[in-house]
Amino acid sequence: MRTAENVGDWEPPHDIRDPRLSALISKWFNECKMNHPECDPRVVEKSPGFFPKRLLDLSSTNENGTIKLVTCIPGDKMLAASYATVSHCWGKAKTLKLLSNNIETLKNDGIDIDSLPISYKEAIHFATALNIRYLWIDSLCIIQDDPQDWFSEASVMDKVYLGCDICIALAGAAENSEPSFARRSHSQIRPIRITAEWDGSHAKDYTIRDGFMSRDYTSSVLAERAWVVQESVMSHRTLSFGKIQAWYQCLENAACETYPGWIPKVLNPSSDHSNVLSKSDDLWQHRHKTWESTVERYSDARLTYTSDRLIAFRGITNFYSSRLEEQALAGLWRSQLPFQLLWRTWTSNTLDWREARLDNDGPIRRPRPLRAPTWSWLSIEGQVQFYHTYTLGLAEEGSVTALCTVQHVQADESLRDGQSYVIEGRITLQGALHPIRLGNNGSLAQPLTADANGTELEHISASPSVQEHFGREGIPYLSAQWEPDEEGEQGGLEVFQWNKHTGPSDSTNKKIVEHVNAFCFPILEKRQEGFPLTAGLILEDSKMQPGLYERIGLYTTIGEEEKSYFAVSSLKLVTIV
Repeated sequence: MRTAENVGDWEPPHDIRDPRLSALISKWFNECKMNHPECDPRVVEKSPGFFPKRLLDLSSTNENGTIKLVTCIPGDKMLAASYATVSHCWGKAKTLKLLSNNIETLKNDGIDIDSLPISYKEAIHFATALNIRYLWIDSLCIIQDDPQDWFSEASVMDKVYLGCDICIALAGAAENSEPSFARRSHSQIRPIRITAEWDGSHAKDYTIRDGFMSRDYTSSVLAERAWVVQESVMSHRTLSFGKIQAWYQCLENAACETYPGWIPKVLNPSSDHSNVLSKSDDLWQHRHKTWESTVERYSDARLTYTSDRLIAFRGITNFYSSRLEEQALAGLWRSQLPFQLLWRTWTSNTLDWREARLDNDGPIRRPRPLRAPTWSWLSIEGQVQFYHTYTLGLAEEGSVTALCTVQHVQADESLRDGQSYVIEGRITLQGALHPIRLGNNGSLAQPLTADANGTELEHISASPSVQEHFGREGIPYLSAQWEPDEEGEQGGLEVFQWNKHTGPSDSTNKKIVEHVNAFCFPILEKRQEGFPLTAGLILEDSKMQPGLYERIGLYTTIGEEEKSYFAVSSLKLVTIV
């Protein structure tokens, strides 16, 4: 690839505090501020009149090497100044935190920089190099032993990052006591340069590089944190320090030490992040798809306290809501219903939910008491995926047909015990409700049975036309996925596949669901490779609210005959909580 002009003659320094590195980063930052209109605050639309409650004043550094905590007072001239935020991993190291009993000391006497962890020192160094006076670090700007202060500040975290001039992300440190650039190597930063010449052409310079960014940043421990998803979405400029090198990302471009003259556009296409933040183009449909990608990333990210799952995503919801100019309902969008109900639990590592771990602290599950309605992905602890993302926008084109209609939907936020968000909601759909019975008592001998319009289905395989098209008899004409309760009373990720000669295939999980009385509720139909594909929810009677239903899974079928098993005949109002 001809990118020599982007590489230049940069020789990466070994020391992160080398003045040459500070100068390079300042060059990126200043060029962005001067030449990137998309990064202008008037385009980004920072929250007008908002400023963090507390900041660290770096200009107060004196000969004793201290900085001071300051309180931001409405109307104060400091509110016109810029500030930087820090995105970092706390880790297990015991470091200075803002507490109720030391807040006055940190304001009056200041904070000894030498007492701070390495990550914080790095952030202070580069904020100062960029001539930014104020710095926001969560552990030093939120009172950590005051639940009310924490909750109040956590509720506006999106505005904190949206309003910053730049976010300093310390991606190379697994905890704040570790340094960046732990594996820094000149050979890993500088791309290989070659000169190639073919008959009839002039010699040209080329560079060769590998997938370095995924190793140094996107696969970092920091990128796995759920709070960081919000931080990365909100920040319109991010300066990242990995284990290997420094990175700069804004709404218009990106740079790194491998490409100090900005990463070539061919290697850095317009990001989902920039398309969401920018309001210069009509990107409504793209933003919906980006939303679903953000949900999938967030649901797979880690939280120290799972009770933070809703509040750590609340800012992203508010942010997208303003960009999409529509209402979010428990993590779904009104305009995308009923199709967006078709999310599913997911793990890329295993098909068995019993082995799928979340932050090494339990399987994918739906915690009780519920923190969100069962029809919302926010009720699940674990990775989710929008199984039918490709339906977005297709309904208007006629290729997707809704098999039910939304009659009413509501989702109300409230506080549980004054410390965590919960969402109480219900959705009423008009459609067909088919009772089914699933279970095999742990034996492979008994297949799925379903009472569909009074007919029990046993040992059924794909219809001949489907078999002929796909070239095998045992295709999963019906797949069902279950979402386990925290108590483990229901199954997990189950994909059922039958062959009419042998019964369930050997790949079928040995323990499915034991005697679950359930219902299939069709949501959509589309054509797939010439055959109708239908998808819907698996419901059960609500134990807590008789007469209503709870979601316990998702199913899909493919084929004309298979479609008839759950045909939309008589319609019924079904309310899911």
